[in-house]
Amino acid sequence: MFAGQMLGTLSVIPLSRMESPLDRHRDDLRQKLGRSSPLRTVVDQAVLAAENSCNLVIQGEAGTGKTYLAGLIHGNRGRGRSPFSIVNCAGHSVQQLEAELFGRRGKEPGKLSVAAGGTILLRQVEDAPLGLQDKVAGMIHERRLFRKGESAAQPLEVRLMATVRGDAATAHREGRLSEALYYQLTEQVIALPSLHDLPKEIPRLAAHFLHEAADDLQRAESRLTDDAVAVAVGYSWPGNIRQLKNVMRRAAIYHVGQIGRDLLESLLPAPVVAEAKRSLPPSLRLEEVEQWAIGEALLRTGGRKMQAAELLGMEYQRFRRKLSKYGKHEVAS
Repeated sequence: MFAGQMLGTLSVIPLSRMESPLDRHRDDLRQKLGRSSPLRTVVDQAVLAAENSCNLVIQGEAGTGKTYLAGLIHGNRGRGRSPFSIVNCAGHSVQQLEAELFGRRGKEPGKLSVAAGGTILLRQVEDAPLGLQDKVAGMIHERRLFRKGESAAQPLEVRLMATVRGDAATAHREGRLSEALYYQLTEQVIALPSLHDLPKEIPRLAAHFLHEAADDLQRAESRLTDDAVAVAVGYSWPGNIRQLKNVMRRAAIYHVGQIGRDLLESLLPAPVVAEAKRSLPPSLRLEEVEQWAIGEALLRTGGRKMQAAELLGMEYQRFRRKLSKYGKHEVAS
């Protein structure tokens, strides 16, 4: 009787309302990462990565949130209850990295042992010595861990993730990423866009970091004024999300309430601010801001109209109408 009632109830629910766990996870990632066009592919790839246990490399410029994304992927569907170990490969000697990864007999276990049944993340893996990269690749492939001073191998069941500054294929081609580890990691590849390619996300991220800073500092929350938002959107953010977070925290420390253009500019490097000032429209009239945004999108995409429209989150036909309205010479200026 109960089963029949359930089937009867389900039969009248539209399929569009029957959300799957995959859809829920995709929505969760969109809330955490953003909904701009360049991020749609990232979200889809992250959902796929979270649904399986394949090895994975996350690539992108410094400060784009590669480690954060790795943690989100690991934490999907109960996997977050399993170990998640992080090893920074930059700035360490071979001996230090070996000890941290593999451990030593009679001492603290290495991160590979700690991560058993979970995930190990190698940050800036291209900075690790090539011999050590090959050693890790061999152990992951054979699923056996060899510790210094021990003759017997331990079973090793762990998912391997890594982050690479820039591009993994380039690091491999330049000899900074060993062939064995490169082919093992690139079962899946996720490329994170730079912040200057996500202008629509900047106001949302800035507000999030101001809220986070207010909670941490236990004080009233600050917000950017409209002219400060225009400066933030027009700035190139060479340090990406990491730089934006730092600047918003400093702004929250120095000021409570409305954060205006002058305060924000004082927290940004002077040469870049000067460049942003020249490129910003003289006022915040909607048509001038729109014209400036279209010109900026064309500059960033090398004049490729379809990519510029996508960068702006605008339908291509509408983008072309805007170009026709403003005139190409006016947009380019």
